[in-house]
Amino acid sequence: MKIWAHRGASGEYPENTLLAFEHAIKQNADGIELDVYQVEDEFYVWHDRVIPLFADTLIWQLTKHQVQQVQLHHKQHIPTLAEALQAIAGRVEVNIELKRIADVTALVQVIEQAVRQTTPAESLLISSFNHHYLAQLAQSGSNWRLGLLTASSPLDMAFTCNAMAVYSIHFDVNCLRPEDIELAHRLGLKVYVYTVDRQSELQWLKDWGVDGVFSNFPANARAFIEQL
Repeated sequence: MKIWAHRGASGEYPENTLLAFEHAIKQNADGIELDVYQVEDEFYVWHDRVIPLFADTLIWQLTKHQVQQVQLHHKQHIPTLAEALQAIAGRVEVNIELKRIADVTALVQVIEQAVRQTTPAESLLISSFNHHYLAQLAQSGSNWRLGLLTASSPLDMAFTCNAMAVYSIHFDVNCLRPEDIELAHRLGLKVYVYTVDRQSELQWLKDWGVDGVFSNFPANARAFIEQL
């Protein structure tokens, strides 16, 4: 079962920072999940819709200069997607979750540049709750693996996943059913589950045959899975 470091080793270090990513690699995570918003013509690795320093303004309404001002714990900053991919440098897989993107074509160009420099294309997995983004990527000819994020047990899983030729489906642990896993596997999809830190959940998800989990504590998840 694959262990994805959810926003890096975010249970111990500031989430979605280069520090959290580096420690996820040191903790033998199979992959790192990170979140991306577009601000002006740049793509920043950040999860929430707001930044505490500018709590009355949505992140995509800020300027690049404002985002660059932000200082996080452990002397970290909000990295760009290009910075994050360069730092990870293909050492583990990377799941880029798209939050709010104004220009998918510009995003593709940033990722293509990273692929030319440091990041093997086969190490990338692009996911989103916004399935329109996935459809655009499927039509872009990029050929990166796509992951469909869902917070439900979808009635139309087969139709939706086939329409975008996705590689994986990412379920909320709270709504996953064994039947969903069986159907996804029949469709040839990988099943990844978020966000899983409890040992009891790791146990039954492994028993159910999921392909991977997203965890805030990748070292703990790895240690528990390996002793099962």
